[in-house]
Amino acid sequence: MPWLGMLLSGVWLVLMLRACRAEYRYYACVASETPDVWQQLGSPRLRWAPFLLWVSPSGKRRLSAIDNAQVRQCAAAYRRTGRQFLCYVVVVLLMATAYFHWA
Repeated sequence: MPWLGMLLSGVWLVLMLRACRAEYRYYACVASETPDVWQQLGSPRLRWAPFLLWVSPSGKRRLSAIDNAQVRQCAAAYRRTGRQFLCYVVVVLLMATAYFHWA
Protein backbone atom coordinates (compact mmCIF):
# COMPACT_ATOMS: atom_id res chain seq x y z
CA MET A 1 0.00 0.00 0.00
CA PRO A 2 2.55 2.63 -1.00
CA TRP A 3 -0.28 4.81 -2.30
CA LEU A 4 -1.60 5.24 1.23
CA GLY A 5 1.71 6.61 2.46
CA MET A 6 1.87 8.96 -0.49
CA LEU A 7 -1.70 10.11 0.13
CA LEU A 8 -1.07 10.74 3.84
CA SER A 9 2.18 12.56 3.05
CA GLY A 10 0.47 14.66 0.39
CA VAL A 11 -2.33 15.71 2.75
CA TRP A 12 0.27 16.48 5.45
CA LEU A 13 2.23 18.64 3.00
CA VAL A 14 -0.85 20.56 1.87
CA LEU A 15 -2.00 21.21 5.43
CA MET A 16 1.47 22.29 6.51
CA LEU A 17 1.82 24.69 3.58
CA ARG A 18 -1.63 26.12 4.38
CA ALA A 19 -0.57 26.68 7.99
CA CYS A 20 2.70 28.34 6.94
CA ARG A 21 0.87 30.57 4.48
CA ALA A 22 -1.69 31.60 7.11
CA GLU A 23 1.10 32.38 9.59
CA TYR A 24 2.94 34.49 7.03
CA ARG A 25 -0.25 36.35 6.08
CA TYR A 26 -0.97 37.03 9.76
CA TYR A 27 2.42 38.56 10.44
CA ALA A 28 2.30 40.49 7.15
CA CYS A 29 -1.07 41.86 8.19
CA VAL A 30 0.28 42.88 11.60
CA ALA A 31 3.24 44.59 9.93
CA SER A 32 1.11 46.51 7.44
CA GLU A 33 -1.99 47.31 9.53
CA THR A 34 -0.41 47.98 12.94
CA PRO A 35 3.20 49.08 12.42
CA ASP A 36 3.47 50.35 16.00
CA VAL A 37 2.87 46.83 17.38
CA TRP A 38 5.26 45.45 14.77
CA GLN A 39 7.94 47.86 16.01
CA GLN A 40 7.32 46.75 19.61
CA LEU A 41 7.84 43.13 18.53
CA GLY A 42 11.29 44.05 17.29
CA SER A 43 10.26 44.63 13.65
CA PRO A 44 11.95 41.59 12.12
CA ARG A 45 12.34 41.45 8.39
CA LEU A 46 8.96 40.38 7.08
CA ARG A 47 10.23 37.68 4.74
CA TRP A 48 11.68 35.65 7.62
CA ALA A 49 9.24 36.76 10.32
CA PRO A 50 7.18 33.58 10.71
CA PHE A 51 10.29 31.46 10.91
CA LEU A 52 12.49 33.64 13.10
CA LEU A 53 9.99 35.56 15.21
CA TRP A 54 9.75 34.33 18.76
CA VAL A 55 6.84 35.99 20.49
CA SER A 56 7.36 36.54 24.20
CA PRO A 57 4.42 36.52 26.61
CA SER A 58 4.35 40.33 26.54
CA GLY A 59 4.43 40.25 22.73
CA LYS A 60 1.58 37.77 22.73
CA ARG A 61 -0.45 40.15 24.88
CA ARG A 62 0.30 42.97 22.44
CA LEU A 63 -0.83 40.84 19.52
CA SER A 64 -4.04 39.78 21.25
CA ALA A 65 -4.83 43.40 22.15
CA ILE A 66 -4.98 44.49 18.49
CA ASP A 67 -8.51 45.58 17.64
CA ASN A 68 -8.07 45.87 13.86
CA ALA A 69 -10.71 43.68 12.17
CA GLN A 70 -8.43 42.51 9.38
CA VAL A 71 -5.66 41.50 11.79
CA ARG A 72 -8.18 39.64 13.96
CA GLN A 73 -9.50 37.82 10.89
CA CYS A 74 -5.96 36.79 9.91
CA ALA A 75 -5.26 35.69 13.48
CA ALA A 76 -8.38 33.51 13.49
CA ALA A 77 -7.39 31.93 10.17
CA TYR A 78 -3.85 31.35 11.50
CA ARG A 79 -5.14 29.59 14.61
CA ARG A 80 -7.70 27.57 12.65
CA THR A 81 -5.21 26.25 10.09
CA GLY A 82 -2.71 25.43 12.83
CA ARG A 83 -5.33 23.45 14.73
CA GLN A 84 -6.37 21.61 11.58
CA PHE A 85 -2.77 20.63 10.90
CA LEU A 86 -2.20 19.45 14.47
CA CYS A 87 -5.46 17.48 14.51
CA TYR A 88 -4.48 15.75 11.28
CA VAL A 89 -1.07 14.79 12.69
CA VAL A 90 -2.64 13.45 15.90
CA VAL A 91 -5.26 11.43 14.01
CA VAL A 92 -2.65 9.90 11.69
CA LEU A 93 -0.41 9.03 14.64
CA LEU A 94 -3.30 7.42 16.51
CA MET A 95 -4.33 5.44 13.44
CA ALA A 96 -0.76 4.28 12.85
CA THR A 97 -0.41 3.26 16.50
CA ALA A 98 -3.64 1.29 16.34
CA TYR A 99 -2.64 -0.34 13.06
CA PHE A 100 0.75 -1.48 14.34
CA HIS A 101 -0.75 -2.60 17.64
CA TRP A 102 -3.31 -4.90 16.03
CA ALA A 103 -1.44 -5.88 12.86
